[in-house]
Amino acid sequence: MSRAGLTRRPGTRTAVLALAGVMSLAANGCRWVCGSECSSEGRCTFQGGKCVVASDRDCSEAAVCRDYGRCSAVSETVFVPSDDRLRTDTQTRKSCQAASDADCARSDTCTKLGRCKAHEGGCVQPRPGTRR
Repeated sequence: MSRAGLTRRPGTRTAVLALAGVMSLAANGCRWVCGSECSSEGRCTFQGGKCVVASDRDCSEAAVCRDYGRCSAVSETVFVPSDDRLRTDTQTRKSCQAASDADCARSDTCTKLGRCKAHEGGCVQPRPGTRR
């Protein structure tokens, strides 16, 4: 099919979309590639072939911050299976967590459910008799 001197060839659309994706990556800091993982979970940085949390900005612009107060990128060590069945490897990665009461205070979890105290990465209700 030809339109205005352009000829459509198999694979052309894929190449154009790939080029547009690369340009978008450069312009949007990889947020386009990560899509819903970015907007919901804060995994907005494309590294090592997957979407990961890299900074507080990734978290603070995601639904997990607004809804649950998980607004800070916190490093954590996780266990991952290794090729050898007798051992487990560890890996450090970042995840969105509630690192302070301020993170919780601006979330729906605090305003709607009263869970305004940061504890172990999430927002919980303060114990009776303690300050909010």
